[in-house]
Amino acid sequence: MNLPGLPKSKPAFLAKAEKEKWFYETKVGLGGIRKMFQIPAYYQPGYKPYPDEPAQVEPVRRDVAASMAPVTGAIMSGTIVDAKQLALAIRALDEYLQENGLEIKEPEVRAEILAILYKYQQKDATREDIQELLRVMTRKG
Repeated sequence: MNLPGLPKSKPAFLAKAEKEKWFYETKVGLGGIRKMFQIPAYYQPGYKPYPDEPAQVEPVRRDVAASMAPVTGAIMSGTIVDAKQLALAIRALDEYLQENGLEIKEPEVRAEILAILYKYQQKDATREDIQELLRVMTRKG
């Protein structure tokens, strides 16, 4: 398999699958037992979870922003939110939930997770860091 972002060697591929906890099925055949992995969607060529990229949003001038009342539930009080970074946080959460068959029914919980993801992205977190954070945040119990 020669997909961008995936290792070429079998040991490295298996290590990546185990580290990222990919879903797999065990198949028994003439050649013995093998694991059939479900490759995450973001490794598939041409993958786009949403058809359009977020629209370019002009930043609010600081003098205008200062005169605005604080928004209840704002991600960070008194700061301007980067629309692209927020869209990436939403996309990461949606992909993770879809790939793992999870659902968040309470809007408040979803908003809290998105706020944490957004802050985490601001600190230059990698895709793996974000996936690990999502695993911890959506863990039951």
